[in-house]
Amino acid sequence: MFPEILRGATLKRLPARVFEFLLLKQDQPLVHQAQVRLSALRVILVSSAVLVALIALHSGVVAWRSGQTQVVWVSAVFYAFPLLALALSARFPRVASSVLLVSVYVAGCFIASFLQIPELQRLGLLLCYCAPLIAGLLLGYRLALSLVAINLLPFLFASSGWTSPGIPGLDFRLPMAPVYIHGLIFVFFNLCVPLAVFRVLHAAGTAMEGLAAANALYEDLFEHGGTAAVLCNGRGVILRANAVFARLFGREDDVRLRGGPLVALLHSRTDLSGRTPPGRAPQRVGELARGSEWLTVADDAGLQRCLQVRSASITAQGNHVLTFIDVSDLRRMQADLHDSEARAQFLAQHDAQTGLPNRTYLGAWVGDAMLRHPEGMLLPVLALRLNILRQVNARFGSAEGDRVIARFGRALRDCGAGTSFVARIRGVVFAAVLPPAASVEDALRQGQALLDALPREVEAGDEDVRLDVSAGLAFHPGDSDSPVELVRRAEVALDAARRRGRPIGVFDREAAELTGRRVAVEMALQRAVEQRELSVHYQPKFTAEGRLLGFEALMRWHSASLGEVAPSEFIPIAEEAGIISRLTDLVLDEVCRQVAEWQSEGIRPPRVGVNLSERDLDRADLVDVVVATVARHRIPPQSIELEVTETFLAAQTEHAIRQLRLLREHGFGIAIDDFGAGYSSLAKLVELPLSGLKIDRAFLRELPGNVRRERVVRTIVTLARGLELEVIAEGVEDPAQLAFLEALGCDGYQGFLFHAPAPAARWRGILNEAAAGLRPGGTSRRLSAVH
Repeated sequence: MFPEILRGATLKRLPARVFEFLLLKQDQPLVHQAQVRLSALRVILVSSAVLVALIALHSGVVAWRSGQTQVVWVSAVFYAFPLLALALSARFPRVASSVLLVSVYVAGCFIASFLQIPELQRLGLLLCYCAPLIAGLLLGYRLALSLVAINLLPFLFASSGWTSPGIPGLDFRLPMAPVYIHGLIFVFFNLCVPLAVFRVLHAAGTAMEGLAAANALYEDLFEHGGTAAVLCNGRGVILRANAVFARLFGREDDVRLRGGPLVALLHSRTDLSGRTPPGRAPQRVGELARGSEWLTVADDAGLQRCLQVRSASITAQGNHVLTFIDVSDLRRMQADLHDSEARAQFLAQHDAQTGLPNRTYLGAWVGDAMLRHPEGMLLPVLALRLNILRQVNARFGSAEGDRVIARFGRALRDCGAGTSFVARIRGVVFAAVLPPAASVEDALRQGQALLDALPREVEAGDEDVRLDVSAGLAFHPGDSDSPVELVRRAEVALDAARRRGRPIGVFDREAAELTGRRVAVEMALQRAVEQRELSVHYQPKFTAEGRLLGFEALMRWHSASLGEVAPSEFIPIAEEAGIISRLTDLVLDEVCRQVAEWQSEGIRPPRVGVNLSERDLDRADLVDVVVATVARHRIPPQSIELEVTETFLAAQTEHAIRQLRLLREHGFGIAIDDFGAGYSSLAKLVELPLSGLKIDRAFLRELPGNVRRERVVRTIVTLARGLELEVIAEGVEDPAQLAFLEALGCDGYQGFLFHAPAPAARWRGILNEAAAGLRPGGTSRRLSAVH
């Protein structure tokens, strides 16, 4: 014991070490009952051991001098009791407590029996009476009650007046005996026992403070832990709920929730998206398993929440403790994400304009149909084309054209009850997979029946426009075993039917070689416009003296997949596909950009001719587009001359003429291109606001020498002079042609005799010479040819 106290202790630290030994001082407050009892035991033992040591030492010295050696031995025995108890207290605290109780009883009985002094004998009884108190503090209340019963025996002896006769021959009455006994009783009852009681009370107070702090911490965690928590009894009745849980049900606190069944607050086991069928409401609290999700009963506003059981446990008292998390927003976001993914998948497989399946989805569907179609039967794929879109766009605008496409798609889907699948594959081309047919003739009858079922007219603007639809058939097996190729061959059959003027055609391998190229060019051309694969070359126009008059902008196309594609091939296809206006806009924008660049370099902007097709002149927005493009690049309108072919004169409309007059009023030049190749009348020619006329290159062949052609060209020049129009001859390729045309008085010439078309960078030197007032190419009239 004492080595334990003295280990590592200096004189200065000794009181602190004793204090730590007695109170078992630790970092945390003492709240364990065994620790408190051990601390109280050591307080009694140490204090009593010190007291007994002092009494035993003094009484032993006095008794030794007076010859009462028996007192020395008795003192030694009493001093051994607290020392033994202290030695046992660390490992055997209950044994040490028992030794203390025995020593108390032995001391009390010895004083009451052998001192032969009545007042001291009563003090010995009092010492025995304190044993139940010490037993209650150190060992338990049952032993304390037992000792109370045992103390009835000394009480009876004392109350009856009985006194001990002592031991003959032994006298323990030292002169200082009353002082010893009174000191022992005083110190024991005023120091030892009160210190032990105070230690127990202090530990109890510390425990209460710890419990209060723990309870406050529990309340904070319960109320502000961020998780909805509820405590129910075994029957599922709510005993306690925190504010987070109460707010889930529109309450500020749990007052109105207490006493009610928890399951009554939950509606069903499902999710908020509505895709999962509602499950039944829970019947008992045991069904609320960890991870399960439940909808709450709708509140006054009709709002439901989705709660997930985060934890569920049962206490030692049989109560249920459950925590919930509100996953309503998460489930709604998941539902929205699912809808978005479904929407994205739908858009990936469907055409946004009509809602019909697209080419990708069609290919997949045809592939599946090939696997399951009956043996010995044909799988017909019908491609259909709406042929009126150009006219609708020209008359009503492209927005109305898009609506017509959508209406036609719905009509095709609604009247195609006998079809297996309807899709939009590109632009104005649709596809229908017909039911299996026994022969080509049966498939043709099915296709014709589908065409007959289509409405005769479709609404466009405020009018009903007559439908014009062409179709082409391809079959599996026979034409192709590939879904993609089968659809393409149906398009080839469609294109062949259109060129032959038939409503419906069947795939022909010979015709495919002619039409396959057209289909490939059309598809690649649309990508080329989007990716700006097309470029602009410029062919200059000169006077006979070599003075630069301007340029004509000509489109060139080098396709990434098809290579070089001639304008004579892709321009007619662009007109048929309805994308010629997009090409015109592209060329006009590039020409204006190039003129602006020349202008920024200090070069006087040359006049550049831009070709317009018949479709362009039918556009409602033509004037706005041309004026806006020129204004955007900040160049003068006089820099642009718009060229229209003579075939336009044969089919001109009041709308087209009005467009040209507005353009002329804005300052743009207007020229007739390829004059002489059409069937124009003088009356129509006079109505147009023209500034120039270009003789078609076909009339320059065999000139000079062909009398009839000479007369036609002479007449054209004379007519142009009479209308005060500038005359340009196209396709001038040799000096004899140039001499003949110069003699007639042509204003300008364009052809390989001068220059072939080339990119804008090729003409920088000529433009600089023109700006300096020099004739391009020096003094030679004939400029170097570029073939």
